[in-house]
Amino acid sequence: MSQDRFDLLFLSFLCGAVLAFFAGAFLNLDLAFLPVIVLPVAVFVLFFKQDAIKFFALGFVLSLIWSSFYGFLWDKQQKQIHELANQQTKFEATVVGIASVGKNHFQIPVEIGGINLLLFTDKRFSFGDVIEIKGELSFPQTFLNKQTNKEFNYGEFLRGRGYHGVFRFPHAELLAKGKGVKVFLINKIENAVFNFREKVSEKLYAYTAPVALGMTIGDKAQIDEKIKENLVKSGLIHLVVLSGGNIVALIGLLFLVFRYVFNYSFAVFATLVLVAVFVFAVGADAPAVRAGIMGIISLLAIFNFAKVNLGRSLLFAVFLMSVFNPFIWLDVSFQFTLVATVAVVFGTPIFGMFFWYLPNILKEIVSATLAVQVALFPILAYKIGVVSLIAPFANILAVPIAPAVMFSTFVISIPALSQFASFASNSLVEFIIAVANFFANTPFSVVYFEQFSVYLVFAWWALLVFIWFFLKEPKCNQIQTARLNAER
Repeated sequence: MSQDRFDLLFLSFLCGAVLAFFAGAFLNLDLAFLPVIVLPVAVFVLFFKQDAIKFFALGFVLSLIWSSFYGFLWDKQQKQIHELANQQTKFEATVVGIASVGKNHFQIPVEIGGINLLLFTDKRFSFGDVIEIKGELSFPQTFLNKQTNKEFNYGEFLRGRGYHGVFRFPHAELLAKGKGVKVFLINKIENAVFNFREKVSEKLYAYTAPVALGMTIGDKAQIDEKIKENLVKSGLIHLVVLSGGNIVALIGLLFLVFRYVFNYSFAVFATLVLVAVFVFAVGADAPAVRAGIMGIISLLAIFNFAKVNLGRSLLFAVFLMSVFNPFIWLDVSFQFTLVATVAVVFGTPIFGMFFWYLPNILKEIVSATLAVQVALFPILAYKIGVVSLIAPFANILAVPIAPAVMFSTFVISIPALSQFASFASNSLVEFIIAVANFFANTPFSVVYFEQFSVYLVFAWWALLVFIWFFLKEPKCNQIQTARLNAER
């Protein structure tokens, strides 16, 4: 099967996943009815002679069937556990993931009878531990975010991450420690993350350490609320979320270090392994997973001396994530990272045509920032209600030093270099905080949206797609010609 047919199959699968997401999230349709509605149309399409239409129909139908089947299993599990909600109960649970750190508490993934739940507790439990939980199981729904005055569907957010419900600070006791090689290795990874967090918190200032941890391992829970607010207003909040940019910077740093010490093949292999371990260790959130898959594909392409196709890598990464969890489209972080990555891959070259006179590094930063801001505008207005107007200027100053922050913060773990790395990390993070404070307090730096229709979101994106198709060929050639004439 040719690569183009694979691409078409993956793309049609994602179209089906998007339809299932839209039908469930906005139209409140039962996913079980989707195949019944669309299957006759798809079967009719299969009678066409064109192979492209057949492959598109095949991927589309498979996606709807898989989404519906996954939704059926999910609803079945939800009904089983819903009977025990909002009453004092006792459970025996197994820890199935690495704990993340909140403000004075831990968020621990647990499993009860094959059903994934989230445990909020002030006690730390490790992967594989068997614990007894006495308390109420709840199913969070929608609440009002006081900072943005926007409704946040927490139940939908949990569903997108594979959790059926939560335990909020129940009585929890350890019954047995986990055993086995897998448990041993994962606990070693978890302990390394916690030790790193403690080391950074010890070496850096109280207000810079949380920002540095956010930029390295995505741990932003301890960031001062005022600093976080300024990061949002200045458009720099993405720096303290473990996004694609952080993973790309990490891949680049690891590959350079290993390439300097070892041969080419070992450098690629070691980078692949450490990136996979890192993504798992920091919680495997959607942005990190997406960036990790794309980074691994790119490294494999480099290893085989093949051309890296970022669009194809993104398509395959989203396909894998949708197969593993069709509800991932409900995850806000997944929506943001997908839109931002599409903007970087396809929008940056378009904007770059208009900034040909800038140095290459500055041109890439300006073009990528503008592309991301334009693409994210509607979803920011719809989901958060806050859109930064000065983000491109703040990003021009802050983004270039983000890899240096990551590198210096990781080096803190090396005793011989710890003091110098601490000084460097503190200085760089203070600069980013200063940039955020300055631009956040600039007049008219932020626009607030109390109401923004979801249909405007899709209309905006449809307009961007139309503009992209209009500009990508003839207009870009005209701009390139004008640039060459000006350079002469």
